[in-house]
Amino acid sequence: MMKHSSMFLSPISDWNRSNYGRLLDYLEATEITALAIDTETSGVEFNDQAFCVSMAWRDGHGRLCSTYTELERDYDGAGRAAATAICKHAERWVFHNSKFDLQKLILGGVINRDSVEFDRFEDTEGLYYIHDMLGRKALKYLAKTLLKLETTEDETLTKVRKKLKKKKKDGYTVLPRSAIIPYAIKDAEYTLLLYEYLLLLYEKERDEVDWAVYTREKHITCTLLDMEAQGIGVNYK
Repeated sequence: MMKHSSMFLSPISDWNRSNYGRLLDYLEATEITALAIDTETSGVEFNDQAFCVSMAWRDGHGRLCSTYTELERDYDGAGRAAATAICKHAERWVFHNSKFDLQKLILGGVINRDSVEFDRFEDTEGLYYIHDMLGRKALKYLAKTLLKLETTEDETLTKVRKKLKKKKKDGYTVLPRSAIIPYAIKDAEYTLLLYEYLLLLYEKERDEVDWAVYTREKHITCTLLDMEAQGIGVNYK
């Protein structure tokens, strides 16, 4: 059975200056080798901001820990500071579609571009690609088919949208945080669990050529981050 710790499973109001200090004490005593990170955003365009960050990791006892950090309503800056502290402390970051989340974390001031190197992060979407190039790569689909987990979060949000008379195209920011928080946290937890599963799978298959391709993809991700940030000059004349 999966062990779970909710020590820092934090509602919006929980991040304040007091428990930010408690978090720093926790990090000093805890090694985080792999930190799964997921962002929820106001949209998918370059300048659309992340309004929250969810994270998941294993503590020293192997328990699954997770947290939700509010960015949009982070009025005293404690939430963003907490997310930054956890990111800095972690040895490695894990994403599902790393380029998207990395860009949103940089845009939101949670991390800076200088901290992003190809060997600092992993991408479960890319890891699955070297296992099955043609397979479907959606996170919840993989959590359901590979990890055999119940993934009902999308159905829950659909019910909330119906009740509020909202559509999916209206985005996540129109939904109450009481619905968003469990959804966001599950995405981070699924990402970490999928990463652990895919690492074991790779150990069995051990194809160095595929791993080289995956590593090159991470190099390309770093290049694309810079290209998008710089933009492309257009001469209209």
